Amino acid sequence: MATAGATLVLGTTLLAGSDSGAAGLVFVMSFGLWALLPYVLLLIAGRFVSNLWVVGGAGVLALAAECGIRAAVFLFPRGSTAALALIVSPAWIAAIALPAGAGAGYVLGRVWRTRRPIARGMAAALGVATLALVVLGLARPDLFPTAVLKRRQILERLGLPRVVRGAEGFETLLLSERAAWHVSAELDGRPGDEIAIVDHEGAEILGSLAFERQARVALGGQGRLWNWFSTLARVDGSLVVVQTGGGYSETELRQLDGGRLWSYRPNPELAPSALRPADLDADGSVEFYASWDRALVRLDTKGREVWSRPTRVASLVALAPRTPDSPAWVVAHEYGRRLGVWDEAGRPLAEIPVTQRELPLGIGDFPRERGLLLGGPALRVVGLDGRPKFERAIEEDLTLVQALSLRARGVEAPLLAALATAPRDVGRARLFIIDAAGEVRYDEILAAAPRLLKAARQDGTECLLLSGNGLRVLRPRAASARR
Repeated sequence: MATAGATLVLGTTLLAGSDSGAAGLVFVMSFGLWALLPYVLLLIAGRFVSNLWVVGGAGVLALAAECGIRAAVFLFPRGSTAALALIVSPAWIAAIALPAGAGAGYVLGRVWRTRRPIARGMAAALGVATLALVVLGLARPDLFPTAVLKRRQILERLGLPRVVRGAEGFETLLLSERAAWHVSAELDGRPGDEIAIVDHEGAEILGSLAFERQARVALGGQGRLWNWFSTLARVDGSLVVVQTGGGYSETELRQLDGGRLWSYRPNPELAPSALRPADLDADGSVEFYASWDRALVRLDTKGREVWSRPTRVASLVALAPRTPDSPAWVVAHEYGRRLGVWDEAGRPLAEIPVTQRELPLGIGDFPRERGLLLGGPALRVVGLDGRPKFERAIEEDLTLVQALSLRARGVEAPLLAALATAPRDVGRARLFIIDAAGEVRYDEILAAAPRLLKAARQDGTECLLLSGNGLRVLRPRAASARR
């Protein structure tokens, strides 16, 4: 069994590193040695434990777990980080699977020695079913029987995609049907935001008031300039592409033809987690805010640090400009510990403790006050003192993942747009529009979760954009807005 486990580990590791070159293959295989830990322990146990049922049970369950984990990584990956399971799996198998298998083997051995055919048959069937479920649960958790049942229950409760409430008060305007990236930002040097529909060839710029086509700009870089972490900004009168970071992506500024203007990477070993353009001080010139593993910083248009504030692996999550009633906010999140808030000059405004279940979603602007939007099982708005200003529970089995405040045209009080998603593989999301009194004004069930954007207009109002399979605007109907 130890030989079988070692063959599985080294064989799949060798196949995974076969295209990484000689140096990469050496690294991958050296990492594979760590994965041999459970089978070294199994081999040692086989020398000192005389009960073959105990050793056999430990070995069989370890092999089943190994098969499931490696199938999840190499055959059925559910994300770009699936391979991270291989880092902890040797310790997990050694600490959990080996002892559990040894215990199960001991019990099975006792039953087997009774020589009762029915007991033997039931024990064998239970053992085979358990091993199959272990492999299935690790390789394809979406097909595990309890997951299938839960998914079916949620789908029955939510039903088909549709507008549940508010169709008479809100209308949808389709701006684009084609698959593309969408950006909302001030791009023409005049008050108000523009909307950009971007593909690898270029960007179509629309106005945010009448959604008229304003311009078309071409993108260079041989199709590699734009990705999921890119956005547009206007710097010194020209449009540039900002690589905002994420994972191992670069944080840099590039010209539309692909030429690099500057990059920011204070730690050569680890890319910053974010680089965001914003004009928080309202001087008409964009500045940049970045977070890396040791600090939160502000950069000028040349990529030079204006100020730096030490943090503990904090990620930049939200920015909001200065208003007559509030200083600018720069919000960074230290996961599971706290939210830090600074103004545009780097002066600390607040430290707000949060739990691991609370997901910071952004900043909400309300009359004479501003609040942090927190998601998770409930939507909460808290002030700089950490006290809740608003709280609303979200439907069971849904998790709030996006939220923003909205000054809709024709509506006096700000609205809250909130998007909640069902568990993975269910294929449902739910969009709520909530008014200041906490009443749900609009409720729509969607087949997939869009990205919520808002675009500021010259008149001070904002439009809500749903970016997904195409781009659409959700807005109050004229008659409803007047009421």
